Amino acid sequence: MTYKTGKNIAVAYLLWACGCFGFCGIHRFYLGKPVTGVLWFFSGGLCFVGQFIDLFLIPDMVESNNREVQIFLPKDNGFGPLHLSQQVLEKIDRLEKKVQDTFRPPQKKETSPFIKLIEAASQQQRILSLAQAMMITGLEAPEVEKLLQDGMKSGIVHIGNDPETGAVRYYFDI
Repeated sequence: MTYKTGKNIAVAYLLWACGCFGFCGIHRFYLGKPVTGVLWFFSGGLCFVGQFIDLFLIPDMVESNNREVQIFLPKDNGFGPLHLSQQVLEKIDRLEKKVQDTFRPPQKKETSPFIKLIEAASQQQRILSLAQAMMITGLEAPEVEKLLQDGMKSGIVHIGNDPETGAVRYYFDI
């Protein structure tokens, strides 16, 4: 599951400015690039050359971070130090993404609302009310009723009344 981070460009530049005091790469940690952040920190921003280049790359890094999409600089068809630095930074970004993906904990698969109902019913003597089903799934009454009707069609859920109060109850065959 991904989410929008909402990084601020002013904060990124403020953290970039910390490089002038020997704390290079702090802005890269903020922008979700810890591998190159460590590299920048221990190499003085790659002898301050990478730190200087980041001055121009920060807007794209903030934008790509906020859009949840990895953006690489367009390739320059020319030669020279700018072209070479763009290629190096692109490769470092790709490597960093691979390292982050390797150490990212596996995402837990979202449990379906019907499975949540079955699990809850197994803890409630296989009986649920409509209100309980709504609380468990977080869905509105019509959506829960549709889930329960689908369960009835498949033979997992049966409808009945509470013997004492007469209230509608859903019995799960589990």
